[in-house]
Amino acid sequence: MRSISESVSGVSSTENYNLPKYGIAKLGKIKGFIPKQFIPAIKARRMSRFSQFAHASAVEAVKDSGININGSNFNIGIAVGTGLASTDSTDKFYEGLLREGAEGTNPMIFPETVQNIAASHISIHFSIRGPNITFSHSDISSELALFYGCELLKDKQADAVIVTGADELSLSLPSTEGHTDTGLLRR
Repeated sequence: MRSISESVSGVSSTENYNLPKYGIAKLGKIKGFIPKQFIPAIKARRMSRFSQFAHASAVEAVKDSGININGSNFNIGIAVGTGLASTDSTDKFYEGLLREGAEGTNPMIFPETVQNIAASHISIHFSIRGPNITFSHSDISSELALFYGCELLKDKQADAVIVTGADELSLSLPSTEGHTDTGLLRR
């Protein structure tokens, strides 16, 4: 929060990661993220970093909104934006498949390879049964999720919408890092 209030950018150069060959000049890293501050540890350890980021941002958005979602009568929607979701989980799953065939895959990893998994985690956590969608359109995914959330409110298809966007970067980096942005819309 201090960096935000002091207008310090979280985007840094990629010179330590040798990423220019992928067309990446700068990246935003999440530092000091502790999933169990937002998600019960038993659930967090089964989630990819992507799901953890999206889930934590949804928890924060709901908290900031002041809306009591659990057991509420609100018709609540969820809209998630992601470019590639969990590339790390996908890499691990297919590495096992390529090395050892179907027997080499880890079935516990597979759910984290699908792009709508974060929206599912959020829905289960808050017991939300309203509209639920994931956008995966590269750089504009989060913006599409936000637009969709606004349309749900405008068309009175939801009383509130949790909108979040997350991605995780996995290009054989020393550690998996990512970026996230979120917001909660309410009519």
